[in-house]
Amino acid sequence: MYKIFEFYLLSFAVIILQLLFLSLLKEFSLDFIKYIEISTLSQIIISGFGTMQFYFTKEKKKFLLSLNSYFISFILFTVFLLSLFYLYQSIKYFLLFITSVGAMIVVLINAGIFARFNFQRINTYYAFIIIIIKFSILYYAYWYKLDFFNTLIVINVIIIISIFMFNLKLNLNESGFSFMSLVNNFFGSGVTTVDKLYCNKFLQNIAVNYFIIYRIASFFQYLTEVIFRKERFEITSGKKVINYAIVFFKFIFCLFLILLVYFFLQNLSFIENILTHYKFNLASSVLQIAQHYSLSIFLISLGFLINSIAGLKYDYIYNYYSKKKLIYINLLNFLLFLFLIFLSTSIIQLSYSFLIVQIFNYVLVSGYYYRVKNL
Repeated sequence: MYKIFEFYLLSFAVIILQLLFLSLLKEFSLDFIKYIEISTLSQIIISGFGTMQFYFTKEKKKFLLSLNSYFISFILFTVFLLSLFYLYQSIKYFLLFITSVGAMIVVLINAGIFARFNFQRINTYYAFIIIIIKFSILYYAYWYKLDFFNTLIVINVIIIISIFMFNLKLNLNESGFSFMSLVNNFFGSGVTTVDKLYCNKFLQNIAVNYFIIYRIASFFQYLTEVIFRKERFEITSGKKVINYAIVFFKFIFCLFLILLVYFFLQNLSFIENILTHYKFNLASSVLQIAQHYSLSIFLISLGFLINSIAGLKYDYIYNYYSKKKLIYINLLNFLLFLFLIFLSTSIIQLSYSFLIVQIFNYVLVSGYYYRVKNL
């Protein structure tokens, strides 16, 4: 019982600190747009690593990550080209991009080890410590008016150092994480990244607000990851039998929370007045945006919930059946999302586009899941 209480308490603390961290980011308004661009581009690159957890093995106290040499060459070449692009603009942009990619890779590697070997408690503490570090350093920079980009670079370097948590060794072989795995993951994760990049370049009048409300809604992505973490870790670590009655109960519980937050956001005036009265303007400014775009937050949050259920079946297929055919599902999702966002000119349209693609993905993944299980 204590571990369950500890797990949800720390997870709740992570969500609150992420909200405060987002509020701090917004205060650096002059640099915020560039941050969105670099952060989103880094996420697009790292999205190719999405199923890396299935390529970890363990020998005594050493963790082995199997990678294909062509995959490493492609990633290094891509990062090198983009690095030159940012180096031409500014040394700060260059360092922020390089360290952002590095930090995201380290977090993904550590998360992959946690998932593969069912280190659920360590994963919870890791997420809590990382957000504490990020928020504390950024708040210090905000209070003493330090340089925004230099601060983020320092945060990224500290996260990169966490790679030494485990005794990790790269194992280069042809059957390791390959270029095709990268392409598959890129299409799969593209529906959560390419919209921000598109906004940043072509819909700049709504780019900042869309990024903020998407990040607020992504708290539900983290929440569903927490709620369904046990099932995902079990699937990743090799357990085939999952209790879908419990999964359904968790789905209803998450849906209830999303509806509760939606109604809460529509009635924020009292809380905003309290925050303004006590001059806690950081959270107040973000909550005002959240209230104005409460329907969009609801739609994106619902999309994340549907994605989490589809993700369980996706991981099951990837781990036990044909992973190659999943690339067609991801490609169809990606093409549909591109088509929809090209037609979108407002935040609400982008939000509906995200939800539609998640429903479409759930139908495709579920259909293939029941097909392979009945073979």
